[in-house]
Amino acid sequence: MNKSHMKIIAGVVGVALVYLFLSSPDGVALDGKGNIKGMFDQGRAGIQGERFWRNQVKEISAELQMWLEQPRREAESNRELKQMNREFDQINQDFYRENPDMRPSAAERRAEAMSIRAEQIEMAEHDRFFQKMRLSKMAELRKILPIAKNKVM
Repeated sequence: MNKSHMKIIAGVVGVALVYLFLSSPDGVALDGKGNIKGMFDQGRAGIQGERFWRNQVKEISAELQMWLEQPRREAESNRELKQMNREFDQINQDFYRENPDMRPSAAERRAEAMSIRAEQIEMAEHDRFFQKMRLSKMAELRKILPIAKNKVM
């Protein structure tokens, strides 16, 4: 290997080290056991030291807060959706009052009611799954937060 190849390799390594020193991972870089997930993040931790761990404490805390606030955001969204449904129902009632011949038949209304009920059942199952996932993720974050905090001290 000649000198020019060595200079190129040294330059590439230098750029990689600067990148690892200056960059931050996108989000939490720890797995559920508190181990650093990837090779780049392991490099960052080695080069950045305590700064990496302070950043991870912030990332873990922010993600945990986001999951803690999720039920409130979902409840707010559900309230808005219910309000929109009430408004839509009122518009439909007004329309059918003015155009009674356009009103759906009893069979169509039953079919619509059954369809709505099926959607509600599916959404309840989705909500149970999401809640289970949310609680699991929060438990994981609560487990790794003290690990990251201990690396800062």
